[in-house]
Amino acid sequence: MDRARLAGLSALLGAASLLANACGETRFSSSPTDDDAGSVDGATPTDHDVPDSAPGDAADIPFCATHHDLCDDFEDTSIAWPLSHWDSNTQLAALTLTMPGEDGSGHALHVQEPGDSGADPTLQKTVVRAMTTLTCQADLRVDAMPATAASPILFNIRLNSSAAGVAFIFFLQANDTGSSAVWVLTTGTASNLMNTSTSQDLGTVVLGAWQHLAFTLTPSTGALMFNMPGIASFNRTGLTAVSPIDSTDFQIGVSPIDPAWSVHFDNLVCDESP
Repeated sequence: MDRARLAGLSALLGAASLLANACGETRFSSSPTDDDAGSVDGATPTDHDVPDSAPGDAADIPFCATHHDLCDDFEDTSIAWPLSHWDSNTQLAALTLTMPGEDGSGHALHVQEPGDSGADPTLQKTVVRAMTTLTCQADLRVDAMPATAASPILFNIRLNSSAAGVAFIFFLQANDTGSSAVWVLTTGTASNLMNTSTSQDLGTVVLGAWQHLAFTLTPSTGALMFNMPGIASFNRTGLTAVSPIDSTDFQIGVSPIDPAWSVHFDNLVCDESP
């Protein structure tokens, strides 16, 4: 991400410099914020536009070196992945680490639908603790989609509350109409999720193009600040407020099943504030 894009993102999200610099590291070899390695974790910016492959770049500190509730830059190619970052997975054979990543080097997660009748290829993690604010950022790229209408969910978050079992849902999907496709964001409580007023078309899905996603969600006030540069940016209020939030379920992948979908993910990081 260049400085102008970073400045725009920080301005949109206000205090969400913790989004633009969420990973607290000086390398950012797969990060969209390579030009400014400032950090909410207290690190001093040291990466001054030095190419990631060049000698002298502070390349020894991993993307996920500091604590985050969820972080995966998909550079862990050991046998421990994905359980080194996630609680569980489905259709692991359809989840592969491929090169290059979002920045043109490193790895990204490739999700290719197997086209069978089994479970969808997804990664899941649950964070159990009270929270009031959730911030996330990630890079996504759709490489192939079916010729017929389908709307797979790519990024899915469920906020669970002890208050009468209420849950707040946030998910991003790519909605293919057969002739074009748009990014669609859906938010709301489990009870009203089917209400179409909770869904919003964001902009056109361009095949083979990386898109950066950043958002801050405050369920206790029903507020959402959202940014996909070049696609959509908005500050949305008036969503159904839900509190307390006791746990959060994260899921990425492709759901429902369709063999033509091919999607890449990179540089995923999420943090919760108590």
